[in-house]
Amino acid sequence: MIPVIGFAVNQAVRAFGVMSVAGFAGMGFGLGRKYGRIACEMSDQMYQTISDRVNQQREELR
Repeated sequence: MIPVIGFAVNQAVRAFGVMSVAGFAGMGFGLGRKYGRIACEMSDQMYQTISDRVNQQREELR
């Protein structure tokens, strides 16, 4: 009986470890998507601003 209890406890500890790693991986993926999207939108906005200024300068030179 004691080996069965030890096996069950061991499996519970391993399952907890696996679920912890999976939870942290999922959280990291979610945060990466969130902040990656924000960084991408900021770089797109910066590109658009630079492009508008360059085009404005070109129009003034014509």
